[in-house]
Amino acid sequence: MSGGLLILTILLLGGVIAAIGDRLGFKVGKAKLSIFGLRPRDTAVVATIFTGFMISAVTMGLILLVSEQVRVGLFELDGLLADLNRAKTEKNLVQSELALAQQEQQLAQQKRQAAEAKLTGINQKLQRAQQQQQAATLQLKTLQTKILTLQKRSTDLAAQSIQAQSQLSQAQAQVKILRTEENKLLARQRGLQTQNAQLQKSLVASQAELQRLLETGTLLIRRGDFIIQAQDILETGIISSGLNATRQREALFELLSRAGQTALKKGANSEETLLINPDAVTKTLQALATSPQEMIVQVFAAQNVLNREAVPVAIRVLSNTILFQDKEILANAQITLPLEHADLEDAFKDLFQRASKRARNAGILLTERGDVGFFPEDALKEMMTDLQRYRGPVEIRAITEETVYTAGPLALSLVALQNNKVIARAP
Repeated sequence: MSGGLLILTILLLGGVIAAIGDRLGFKVGKAKLSIFGLRPRDTAVVATIFTGFMISAVTMGLILLVSEQVRVGLFELDGLLADLNRAKTEKNLVQSELALAQQEQQLAQQKRQAAEAKLTGINQKLQRAQQQQQAATLQLKTLQTKILTLQKRSTDLAAQSIQAQSQLSQAQAQVKILRTEENKLLARQRGLQTQNAQLQKSLVASQAELQRLLETGTLLIRRGDFIIQAQDILETGIISSGLNATRQREALFELLSRAGQTALKKGANSEETLLINPDAVTKTLQALATSPQEMIVQVFAAQNVLNREAVPVAIRVLSNTILFQDKEILANAQITLPLEHADLEDAFKDLFQRASKRARNAGILLTERGDVGFFPEDALKEMMTDLQRYRGPVEIRAITEETVYTAGPLALSLVALQNNKVIARAP
């Protein structure tokens, strides 16, 4: 039964019992009844008290009948409180034991961790010990091998000692022979010393003759009798790498023939014009055979040559590589027009010199005149005349007309620009 319904029931029963008691007391008083020899008034009071007792008894009985919690609270409360206190005490005891167990568990974990760490250290020491054992085993094997080698070497040394004893005996015999040879050499040395004295006399005479020849050569140089100076180029040619060995040899000898003709024109010996070292020819042919590109071959005089003498020549082999691309700017200059004719000539002269210097630094070969190329004078004069018609700043550029190789020559064209527009060109 719910609490609200229980309260309502108690109120109704209390009201009904009160009404019954009141009615009973009224009737007892009216009837003037007497109980236990009491006066009627006192009997009415007793009836009223009994009614109140019944109300309390019915109320208590109904509550006890309906609510088990009330029954427990009235009759079993002390026991429950005692049980509760015992439970609290047991709970505290269990909590204390639990805390102690947790501490013991933590201590056990710490001990386990320490044991694991110790076990890890022991394992590491065991591994190091195993490694050391393996190293020791390897060293033992190495030492055993060395011992066997030393034993074998000892045996060999014993055999060599016996052989050395034999060789020592032979050496002693040879020493005797060498002493005999030494005596012979001493005698020969004395003879050589005599010859050396004679050679010294001859050397003095040769030095005097050399000095005379040097004086004669100096006079010839002063007289200008050399027809060819050392390092003078007699002929230059280009031999392609695409030729076979026979054609390269023919091309080289044709180049040497042209060099001989040049030497003859200058006054060399007509019967034996060139003196060529065969090794130089062989090395040149080898260089031509191994080169992947065409090569420049120069034949030049190895020394100064007098009139009617043969010309000793040397051969130089160079790679004919690309030095400058077509339409490449080699030099430029800024001028402000108008200029005097001489100043304009100086500007162009400086431009040609800088272009020539750049070509020389790049490795271009010089022409027979000793320069790197030439420029038509008529075209230059015509361009200078055209420039006199303009005013203001002008840029002059020296540009290659075609791809320039090491063999040269350097062919240039001149371009004048004003405000990035070509105003004159030569040729």
